[in-house]
Amino acid sequence: AAARPKSAQTPGYNASASGPTTWEPMLTLTAAYYPAQVETVRAVSSRHYQVNLSDDGRVPITAVEFIAKGRSYNVIAGDATGRFSVHNRNGTATASARLEKAAEGGINAFFAFGTIMAIGHVGGVSFFETKERRVLSQQCLETLQNDDAHPEIRASLKKTNTSNATIAPPSLKRRPPPLPIVRHITSLAPDLANSLNLFAGTANGSLITFQVRGEKSRVRCSVLHEVSLLSEPLPANGKVKATVSMAALKGFLFAVASVPSVPPALSVMNVTMVTRTNPPELALYIPLAPPTACRTILVGSDRTAGVVVVGAGEPKGGAVIFESRFQFVAPDKWDAWG
Repeated sequence: AAARPKSAQTPGYNASASGPTTWEPMLTLTAAYYPAQVETVRAVSSRHYQVNLSDDGRVPITAVEFIAKGRSYNVIAGDATGRFSVHNRNGTATASARLEKAAEGGINAFFAFGTIMAIGHVGGVSFFETKERRVLSQQCLETLQNDDAHPEIRASLKKTNTSNATIAPPSLKRRPPPLPIVRHITSLAPDLANSLNLFAGTANGSLITFQVRGEKSRVRCSVLHEVSLLSEPLPANGKVKATVSMAALKGFLFAVASVPSVPPALSVMNVTMVTRTNPPELALYIPLAPPTACRTILVGSDRTAGVVVVGAGEPKGGAVIFESRFQFVAPDKWDAWG
């Protein structure tokens, strides 16, 4: 067997090219810190530190993401108590806050829309303005669908012939107001063909399509569609929950719902033309061999070359990996593509 590279054997070792045909990966440890033990920036106003990270001690980190900052970056980290904090590269905290809706289930996912960070948690989706470092009050809203287009048919009181009915004009019903969506969000993924769309996986094994518009305090989020990723419905008692992993390519979305009682499958969704009237279209449904023990099946993509990998961890630390390539074709080229 080939020897492991030195960079894999020695933590913090910087490997470089050792010859014209030999290349070893370079891995540098930039920083290692606990959010509960970092320092704050004195120049930052105290109003940006809404919670003291040291109050609850060390708490498991459940989600992390990068925040673009010119040529550099910041890191946002969320934990199991619903707290999240923003850190510089050296670990110093520049902001902290707590989402009360995420206190029981923690924060599960982040995704950035420019300066707006979407946060997925047990109570739905919240938003954080990274430039101004504040939690926004906007929520994702769901409009209840009702059909007022069909006129009401009722029997005429003046005629005895029961087959002769009059058609009353449709009553002017008010559309019910949109309500904040309450779902246990387990993952978030972008629509690489439409920057306004955001996909979310839920604990009941469904895929939600959000439309996010605006910026700063003018953010508007609405639900476009919700489709199930499971071949069998989950028990209604809510004791069995799913973990949805997703990865995006331009024009495609790959999702797997991991549930102890349901065989896993990879759903390949065509999201090229997702609008308010067109939901994501199921292009492929690939059953996967369940892992020996119930573990979350992970999905990842490079977002550019069209490579998707699907892996399921085994008890001894191995992985089952599938790799596939999908090529995006613009809608106006479909006829020529065949």
